[in-house]
Amino acid sequence: MASVKISLSLNNARKSNLRSVVLYVYQHREKAGITLKIPPVHPENFIQLDQGAEISAREKNYPNRTWANQYMCSEWQFANTIIGELTESGRIYELSATDLAQIIKVRCRNKAMDNVTFTEFAEKIIEERLSIGKYNTARTIRDSVNAFTRFLGKNISFSDITYSNLVKFDVYCQQNGKSKNAIASNLRYIRAVYKRAVKEDIITPLVDVWSKYSIKTEKTAKRAITPEQIRLIIEYVPQTETEELVKDMFLFSFYNAGINFKDIAYLKPGNIINGRLAYSRGKTADKFSYQLNDNSLSIIEKYKRKGSAYVFPIILNPEAQPAEIQKNVQNRNCQFNKVLKRIGQSVGIGNLSTYVARHTYATIAMNKHVPIAMISRLLGHEDIKTTQIYLDTLNCPELDTYNALITDI
Repeated sequence: MASVKISLSLNNARKSNLRSVVLYVYQHREKAGITLKIPPVHPENFIQLDQGAEISAREKNYPNRTWANQYMCSEWQFANTIIGELTESGRIYELSATDLAQIIKVRCRNKAMDNVTFTEFAEKIIEERLSIGKYNTARTIRDSVNAFTRFLGKNISFSDITYSNLVKFDVYCQQNGKSKNAIASNLRYIRAVYKRAVKEDIITPLVDVWSKYSIKTEKTAKRAITPEQIRLIIEYVPQTETEELVKDMFLFSFYNAGINFKDIAYLKPGNIINGRLAYSRGKTADKFSYQLNDNSLSIIEKYKRKGSAYVFPIILNPEAQPAEIQKNVQNRNCQFNKVLKRIGQSVGIGNLSTYVARHTYATIAMNKHVPIAMISRLLGHEDIKTTQIYLDTLNCPELDTYNALITDI
């Protein structure tokens, strides 16, 4: 059975007779030591106890003697608690004395870091994201942390991120009507914050909880529509100026490889170069360049305004602060989706959203036997990494050819 005791190092800590205080771990007839973070002590003033150790009152000049005595007792108790946990799980029998000492050392370090909570560390990352203009990411991290906080009923510490709590959180969210994919999104951001803390040495977990817990998702309802339904939208006669703008933005997205709403909103006149659309995708910062077809050029020409900061009238207050502009784009996306839903119902399609254009583009591409790797490239996906590296050697005309084939409705 493993055991621990606190003793003095056999070697003098200095030229004087002072010696370091060490917590020794005994396992399988082996010994391993962890030097405790208190000043060295003279042997005659050190008293070994069954449950720790004590520095006697004779050590008159020893700083914080009362604290040091409490600290040694606490470390002894904590080490025995860890041994008890490992014994209960059965892991203790496969560990050497050195392994066991390392586990105790890591757990003690994590205990010392308890003043940095998961919530506080997440807030640091949120502020970092905001400082570089990643407002959506910052908002989603905060929403995810808030969701887990509501579940726990308190601020989150790193020790709260356990397999058991993750399972309970999933159940709690489902009971409150949250979809599996929404729960998965929350958990992915919680995992990202946790793993960032590990990389920064804020914590050194004994067990990798994320290797045990699998984040589950479910297939969403198909959001693509058919080429015939795209033609119904093209032929739809808008009833208001807003409907006309919304219809045009939906079609502009479809004509240009499913460019998402946010990227359309932020397009500037400088992104239109010699009949090509050149921009960096906001989500990944990947650069794209597509030949604009006649339909796209016609839509751009319709909304062209001299001196306007943006190509399309989506951002209502271009002079606002970046965070306000980001919020404006999010609100406009919601408004556009409501109008698209109405248009879709008017032409007998059903629910439409700005994202349907992107799904439709991908689905039509697949049905026209465009290679999946090329579809990934056109959409700016990063999932097929090896293929992405290969496709970097393709030139723009090849992308243009496929884009023209897909959008030929």
